[in-house]
Amino acid sequence: MIEKKRILVIGGSGFIGSYLIKRLLEDKNEIINFDKEPSSIYHENLQTVIGNVKKPKSFDSLSHKIDLVYILAAEHRDDINDSQIYYDTNYKGMKNIIKYCNRTLINNIIFYSSAAVYGNNFTNCSEEKSNLNPQNHYGKSKVLAESELSDWVGKNSARRLIIIRPSAVYGKGSKSNMNRMIDYISKGKFIMVGRGDNIKTVCYVENLVDFTLYVQSSSADSHIVFNYADFPHYSINKLIEVISKIVKKKIIKIPYVIAYGIGLFFDFISFIINKKNNMSSNRVKKFCSNTSLDTKKIEDLGYKPKYNLIDSINKSTESFINLN
Repeated sequence: MIEKKRILVIGGSGFIGSYLIKRLLEDKNEIINFDKEPSSIYHENLQTVIGNVKKPKSFDSLSHKIDLVYILAAEHRDDINDSQIYYDTNYKGMKNIIKYCNRTLINNIIFYSSAAVYGNNFTNCSEEKSNLNPQNHYGKSKVLAESELSDWVGKNSARRLIIIRPSAVYGKGSKSNMNRMIDYISKGKFIMVGRGDNIKTVCYVENLVDFTLYVQSSSADSHIVFNYADFPHYSINKLIEVISKIVKKKIIKIPYVIAYGIGLFFDFISFIINKKNNMSSNRVKKFCSNTSLDTKKIEDLGYKPKYNLIDSINKSTESFINLN
């Protein structure tokens, strides 16, 4: 029989959080969602508390009897001009969360970090052997948040911390790069840049949630870090091939050097008008870079994704197209 828990989900109204809450409710858990926005989910075992991790007083209305905390609240958009926003939410917000956990004697935390802690080109980065090398303020703020949690768990042997670093997450309802790519391909607006043989590890949201619950119940370690990406891994060519076959659209291809030149032109325009464009040289570089996240650790656990990668893309593509 599954033991019922009182679970706090910080940032549960967003994309991943909504999938997580739905899954937790299936096990009859009592869920408290702490978020700036109300949840789209209505259930007798779900309570939403409106609050902001940047404001310590927001936590005053939360319960003092919590078995487990999931932390998803984060600022991650890449169109933010003021970089301090990342640190105010992801780093200082984490410090406020930890103060709340200390005050209420919470000892069990699962934190969704990001593969961005490795930088833009994290080919085969593993949790134990790779130096963290974030290349943007989002990744840097996540490293600082991880450090705060590592200090927290090290101060009390009764505490338990699981950190999960997902690759790009996609699925129905996501605004991720993967879903944007699906949208562009379905509308015939997608242009393939470069050879496409670079690996792009991605993860389907339901697999990420399934893995989270798997490791939460199976791992006895007091402090452990996992990468998460669906496996086996595929090239960007393969991902695009699957999507284009479903939507029955042909793909236009251009060489990398031309796309990069166009990106530099838009960089100049952005500088002149002091406003970011969707097209940039950095986006071109990121698209053509390898992001082959090491998943050996989760494979060694014996975990297998609920949905294989092709089925996940197929399911998400069909759902996305139906919504549009």
